[in-house]
Amino acid sequence: MTRTDSLPVNHIPNTIAIEPYWKQHKKWPTSENTMLSQYDKDSVVVYQTVSKEVAAYGVKYQELIGSDGYAGLRKERKRWTRLPEIRHPVSIYPSFLGAQYAWEWNSKINEASIRQQRTLAIRIRREIYDEWLKMAKQDDGEELYDYDFCDNCRYPDYHWVFADASYKARNMSLLTYCWINDMYPVLPLDGSSPHQRLPRKVMRLLLRGSMVNQFVSPHTILSIEDITPFVVEMRSRLTDHKSNIKDIWTPSERVYDSPLVNSLF
Repeated sequence: MTRTDSLPVNHIPNTIAIEPYWKQHKKWPTSENTMLSQYDKDSVVVYQTVSKEVAAYGVKYQELIGSDGYAGLRKERKRWTRLPEIRHPVSIYPSFLGAQYAWEWNSKINEASIRQQRTLAIRIRREIYDEWLKMAKQDDGEELYDYDFCDNCRYPDYHWVFADASYKARNMSLLTYCWINDMYPVLPLDGSSPHQRLPRKVMRLLLRGSMVNQFVSPHTILSIEDITPFVVEMRSRLTDHKSNIKDIWTPSERVYDSPLVNSLF
């Protein structure tokens, strides 16, 4: 059961379980690469930030493939077609905190993410997620992916500008991953302070081309929930100096149990 009305949280998600961060933190590895996620035998939850229009469509129809503007998907003659491959990559995060510090708890405003106003919790089929882990290639150029790609990026090919030929070749893969520092949930919201960055690293996945099509397919997605009210509530607690770490709740996560994970290290 994911919802408990007695929780000291006002905006409780309906489709994901939550619990106090400090209780979970004690159970997780303190260092090394760790795939943290909320999952069961059939599904895995991933997080993505989108515009409010895409979020509204996704929640209403429980799909993303019909949402105009999502990752280059456009409505045309009553059919949904996709713009050329690779121009609109999609970043997703299995770890909630990894996602929130990338997006500054839905407060990030800059050229590449000004329209990313909502956080979606997207539950996908675990068998498909495991297939992704089999085919994913590691991106060791994290600094060149140090922002999230929006629905209508002004410079959609910006991520190639400073990449040399070998970097391009390595990252033409339709699915890449990298390890990013996990964050301790304290200020500042952008995770720029060294005291927030933990030795533990969590995963970020970057999908391109046909992998984006597979991700938004109804065959992949089991449910979509806009958890922005919960995110905003936790952000308010972070910025309220009277709060402490015991006031912060996050989605329940544990180390992903799969032999495939070992091949990613």
